[in-house]
Amino acid sequence: MARSRAASAALRYEASIAWLLSGTGRSLRPGSSATDLWGVASNYDIWHYDGTSWTQVPGGLTWVSEGSDGTVQDVSGEGDVWLYTGSGSLPWTQRPGSLSQVSVGAGLTDMWGVDDATDIWTTAQ
Repeated sequence: MARSRAASAALRYEASIAWLLSGTGRSLRPGSSATDLWGVASNYDIWHYDGTSWTQVPGGLTWVSEGSDGTVQDVSGEGDVWLYTGSGSLPWTQRPGSLSQVSVGAGLTDMWGVDDATDIWTTAQ
């Protein structure tokens, strides 16, 4: 992929065709199943794909990750870390710490993050 175009592009793979441009965004991550995706658009809107359709989720973040147990963590442009609760008009609970990227493995006890100083942090023991 050419970095200049793909830096903000969402691509999908069709076995018979190859890579197709599906839209633009800041972050696109697989979820807890083969048909589950979470994405952050270039305007910071949050989107969830359930295998059938995309749904916009309230809020505005820069990075998203979902663990194998369905735990979703996100990072804001200010470095705030958020846990998706899925309820209410703002379905996020702020977590302690400041990161620029986060990755969820199995769940809350298996998360990894990178801060602005490029230090790596984990909840894994």
